Amino acid sequence: MADFGDCISPRGRLIEDIDSGGGIVGIQSNFLDSAVNFSEDQNLVCATESLSFGPTERSSSFETVQVCHDPVSVETILVKEAEFSELLGTTVFSEEEAFQLYNDYAFRIGFGVRYSTLRKRDGGSGFRGREFCCTKQGLKKNKGVDGKQFTKVDIRTNCKARIYFEIKSSGEWVVVRHLMDHNHQFCPNSLVHHVRSHRSISSNELDYLHHLKKQGVKIADGFRCLQAEAGGSPSVGFLLRDAYNELTKQVKKSFDGSDANTLINIFKNRQSNEEDFFFSFEIDVDGSLVSFFWRDKKMKEDYLSFGELVIHDTTYRTNKYDMICGPFVGINHHTHTCMFGCGFLLNERIESFEWLFTTFLNSMDFVHPKTIMTDQSSAMSAAI
Repeated sequence: MADFGDCISPRGRLIEDIDSGGGIVGIQSNFLDSAVNFSEDQNLVCATESLSFGPTERSSSFETVQVCHDPVSVETILVKEAEFSELLGTTVFSEEEAFQLYNDYAFRIGFGVRYSTLRKRDGGSGFRGREFCCTKQGLKKNKGVDGKQFTKVDIRTNCKARIYFEIKSSGEWVVVRHLMDHNHQFCPNSLVHHVRSHRSISSNELDYLHHLKKQGVKIADGFRCLQAEAGGSPSVGFLLRDAYNELTKQVKKSFDGSDANTLINIFKNRQSNEEDFFFSFEIDVDGSLVSFFWRDKKMKEDYLSFGELVIHDTTYRTNKYDMICGPFVGINHHTHTCMFGCGFLLNERIESFEWLFTTFLNSMDFVHPKTIMTDQSSAMSAAI
């Protein structure tokens, strides 16, 4: 049991709210037909802050990752990988092998790598070289926050460390250039497994988490089981947010844009034909539907009369889309259950519950309940 209080405030999100007196705000007609994709860093659009991923025992570890991502100080740091390159002259036979060679080397030293320039041969027939660089190469463009972007930690320091493979006509990839000077400190061995290029989740691990999820085990709890079995965080090889993103990809593959459009059209028709019908939905940066909420006039009347106590349970899931069903219910003066509203969420992250609770309060003119009873969800407790 937790006190709702006044602790929930509207977030700077891209939210489409519809009430009896308005329409869809700033929405594109084809947003629900967009491809359903979730990149590793992509999350819900937030204009004022970057996202968090639910309280787990790794939360403190995530904070320590920032040690590896601190911007370069005023006095330029110069750190050299070694006096002489051990990779010069090494030959591999594919781009994957080339990346893995440099990435394995970077793991031992303490930095991350990413793909850089791919050079074409003169005349445009094939490629003559491929470059990989340090994760902190370059400088991030300052595009500002315009309501369609969210700020993230800027890890780039314009580091010049890189490696260049010459691609022979025979198909060999040979290391011909290796710049080893960095303008930032290396990541400690105890934290280097957090760096993006050194993280990966196997299909077996993903299937294991998905199976636990279908049995009602939360992703964070399943992740802790993997940590215990592997003997600690470094042995797992990925972060909790990686598991969330990969599992969300699987769920979103089942979405059909026509289904989402049908749902929104039903809500719009009810809004046109019913007094004080409210609904709201949230989309990600690809324009895909990820959460929605609705309530009708009777639900609001019941809430204003009996809403001192609200019960919110998210132990239900839909079959086809595997979305979390979160009804808001109460008890009237006849001790009968009454519905105050209902929301569906794609995941159990803190920001998802924050969106749902804020939307619920918005639909009720921000009249707060005195008490809310929930299931034992740490993410929900943090959101409240």
